[in-house]
Amino acid sequence: MSAVNWRAETMLLLRHSDDATRSKRVDRGRLSEMVGRALAWDERERHRLYIQYVDSAEMIPFGNMTMLARRSDFPITI
Repeated sequence: MSAVNWRAETMLLLRHSDDATRSKRVDRGRLSEMVGRALAWDERERHRLYIQYVDSAEMIPFGNMTMLARRSDFPITI
């Protein structure tokens, strides 16, 4: 299992329903926080969510977020 920087600064974005090239920022914070926010999102719209690292073009689609959340090293906040 490769290491994940759960503290990396990221943005949670929602693709516009009519135009897949446009998105709006939902939130900004640590990777672990944004994965948690995405998992709490309305199931009917989750497929439109993705995470983008700040100052990078690297993106994580919702399907990969669920895999990240299942990792044994995923931080659980109480």
